[in-house]
Amino acid sequence: MLRAGGSELVALDFESVGIGRGPEDLGQYMISHLEPALREKLERQAVQDYYDTLVSARPEIKRALSMESCWRHYIRGGIKRWAFLLPLLATMGLPAPAVQYFLDQFDAFVRTHVTIGGKGGAIDEALVPMPGI
Repeated sequence: MLRAGGSELVALDFESVGIGRGPEDLGQYMISHLEPALREKLERQAVQDYYDTLVSARPEIKRALSMESCWRHYIRGGIKRWAFLLPLLATMGLPAPAVQYFLDQFDAFVRTHVTIGGKGGAIDEALVPMPGI
């Protein structure tokens, strides 16, 4: 972003520290960094690669976490994290186009993955968690 009244470029990397699931991090990253069409093309394989690497390093995890569970954590976690982050970004002084970009990214992800009123993705709206602090 540019500082008000100047031409100096400022980079802001917002990180939150907490306990969570790796697929949630991946969901958050894919929402914020990939255009929706590219995200849709790559996301299933990205989650599969994450899962395969995790199971390769710790085979016992496979008993507790299936690939489909990992996929659901990716979707639900991405939604949960961005539902928390969007109001924060809107109050951080980011230019309106930047906030709109993230809102559009989030909207595209939700429309891809959540069934709302009988239309949409693979996860029913009742299964989407409320954001927590």
